[in-house]
Amino acid sequence: MHLSKLFSWILRMILIICIFITMGTTLSSAVTLKVNAPNLVKHVINKTVQESNNSNVQNGLALVQALGVEDALLEKLPKNIKLQTSMYHFYQFTDSYQKEGKLTAENLKLPNKNDQQKTVNDLVLKFANSKLDENKNEIAQGISYYKIFFYGVLVLYLLAILFVLLNKRIAFIPLLLASIGSYATIGYLASQLNTSLQTTIYSGIRISLDSGFSMSIILSIIISVIWFATAGLGKDHMLKKGKHAA
Repeated sequence: MHLSKLFSWILRMILIICIFITMGTTLSSAVTLKVNAPNLVKHVINKTVQESNNSNVQNGLALVQALGVEDALLEKLPKNIKLQTSMYHFYQFTDSYQKEGKLTAENLKLPNKNDQQKTVNDLVLKFANSKLDENKNEIAQGISYYKIFFYGVLVLYLLAILFVLLNKRIAFIPLLLASIGSYATIGYLASQLNTSLQTTIYSGIRISLDSGFSMSIILSIIISVIWFATAGLGKDHMLKKGKHAA
């Protein structure tokens, strides 16, 4: 085997490994939701009581607040609730949500070690599930769109790998579409979800993207530049050899 052809195969194997790493980075990069726990719980309690239209419940809350019981409970909570997911884990979560039809403490990875945390979890989950039920048709449609998007990203990365194996220069197109498209789409969805959660649940909720998404774009650009510059090395040698033979 000629050196240029051998180099071409070695380079392709290295770049394919790099594409797998890029794909893994894209699918595993964290999307983080952070909120102040005491403020969230206090807001949820007040809103739940207000929406109950039950004077006994409202009077009970007023009494609890007057006795300082509510403040004592809130002081025992962790300062912040921090939830993390990724494209892959969120895909698993949507499957679980479709089967269960509701959010659970396990879905959200909420701490569940003591009675106070269990009480808070029950309250937050009940409130969140009631809001999801109000928009269940939109939620179901959103899950369907997300799954299409998730499979689309996988297909683009696999196409890039296939084109590299076939020594096709166009491999950089699906690679860049997968990494940049993922970042743009997840960023847009996170922004929309952040706005929705702030409107329907609590204004102090914040959603942010991990730097891994940016890293996957940088990796895909580097791979694309290298591949665009070197693709077809083995093929070019075979063409030249054929011409000399003629």
